[in-house]
Amino acid sequence: ENGSKASLSQLEGSGGAKLVWNYDLMADLIDYDSKTWDQLLDQMTAQEMKNLIELGGFRRLAIESVGKPLQKDYDGPAGFNTNSLTGSWGGESVDTETWTAYPSEALMGCSWNKDLMFELGRSMGAEADKTAIDGWYAPGVNLHRNAYLGRNYEYYSEDGVLSGKLAAKVIYGAKTNGLTCYLKHFVSSDSGDNPRGTDTWMTEQNLRENVLKPFEIAVKEGGANGIMSAFNDLGSIWCGANYALLTEVLRDEWGFKGVVITDWTDTSNRGSMSIRQGIRAGNDLWLNPNTTGINGNDRIDTANETDMKAARVACKNILYAVVSTEYTAETYRNMDIDDIYQTSGEIGFKQDVFEWWKPALLGLDVVVVIGLLSWTFKRKKSY
Repeated sequence: ENGSKASLSQLEGSGGAKLVWNYDLMADLIDYDSKTWDQLLDQMTAQEMKNLIELGGFRRLAIESVGKPLQKDYDGPAGFNTNSLTGSWGGESVDTETWTAYPSEALMGCSWNKDLMFELGRSMGAEADKTAIDGWYAPGVNLHRNAYLGRNYEYYSEDGVLSGKLAAKVIYGAKTNGLTCYLKHFVSSDSGDNPRGTDTWMTEQNLRENVLKPFEIAVKEGGANGIMSAFNDLGSIWCGANYALLTEVLRDEWGFKGVVITDWTDTSNRGSMSIRQGIRAGNDLWLNPNTTGINGNDRIDTANETDMKAARVACKNILYAVVSTEYTAETYRNMDIDDIYQTSGEIGFKQDVFEWWKPALLGLDVVVVIGLLSWTFKRKKSY
């Protein structure tokens, strides 16, 4: 706060250091093409970039050179859970008893209630703020392909549009309270519990009209700035290293700006989950606390020019997600209440929609009543 530089120990949580964002700087960095990004990234060392990308398991590392604190990410999507972690990560205890256990996404999907999903996202952001959490591996928008898949409870529906609309609201709500969501699992991870090493084949029409649709809606309408890539292959290429998927469709076609993280870095059936291959394709962060099981030849070579060029882009995407989430939260905090709850056209804001069906139904009732009275009068008169 006094302009002094925080030490790495402070940024990792020792001493209670918390990054104080400069709103004017965020307003500049929210422009992905701002030249300020080059100045920021030039300060990072090659080793800092390598560590940030490779050691992304339930955290985004502290970076001393740019003053970025340690950030903690937890699993979901029915609220924060401890399936993968205990209540402590990064040296700081988290009071998991204060977390809310929400219903499954399948039940949420039955509500068809977008405003409720916005409030759920807001609630998750509030819980995250109180328990030192910055990221949430949720919501899930893979489709219910049959009734017996083991992870249907993590997904809303068999319908891509419904799933996308609900997820968009959750994501925007969470961002307004400073929580980054990692929308998962991108893509077509719906053939079993964890389809590791599975080749998924389909027509492009099916892919775009169904499987990709909820992700597209969440990106375009909800402002999703975090994505979790899937274990499985799309065609014969692992989703986490699929350039056509992660760059050409997600970023170039849809305009996604943010971080793509792998699913848990499991190499038992998935092969190497090569970091060098993934960063070239558009995957930025590896959900792995210690790179266990990743062959040394698949890890970033700081002496390799191509590796480091791709790593620089990946680090920019990771940092951009941090900035864009905080910028959304700060903007929302400073908005006038009348702007939030009036017709604004912004996703997540309460919409004052003209409910045309009410006067139409009332008019129909009046016509029916008049018709019945007229018919009754004529019947009586005929007698």
